Amino acid sequence: MGSCAYPVKNVRDLTTVEAYACLKGVVFVEEMGFGEVIVEGDSITAIKKLQSPENDRSLIGVIISKIKEKTRRFRSIEFRYIPRGPNEVAHAVAAWRRGCNSSTFWMEETPSEDLQGTQRLEELGEENDPRILSEEY
Repeated sequence: MGSCAYPVKNVRDLTTVEAYACLKGVVFVEEMGFGEVIVEGDSITAIKKLQSPENDRSLIGVIISKIKEKTRRFRSIEFRYIPRGPNEVAHAVAAWRRGCNSSTFWMEETPSEDLQGTQRLEELGEENDPRILSEEY
């Protein structure tokens, strides 16, 4: 399992932030050499656009196209929508990283020790499936 948190600046639209987080996550798992990946996110708009075979002409179309281009490099990649409630792990990381100017990476562990004061991440996330990457930005 791998997780990453990246700073996102000068973006005010939440859907754009979610799409950008997904792109950064796909780049992360590509660089780590994963061949089979499940990407989960709570932006139904971004997930539907990634699942669609159609070209996207919306505001986030360029980001969606970059992600789709990268999907060809995996044996399998699946994009899943999960409601915000079960996606508390990603939001806890986002709140913790808000205002930071550097990227943070975790491999084969969760950032629970780094998130003191939040509910334990192990209790919030799915079982430690090594193929799952939550959108953490």
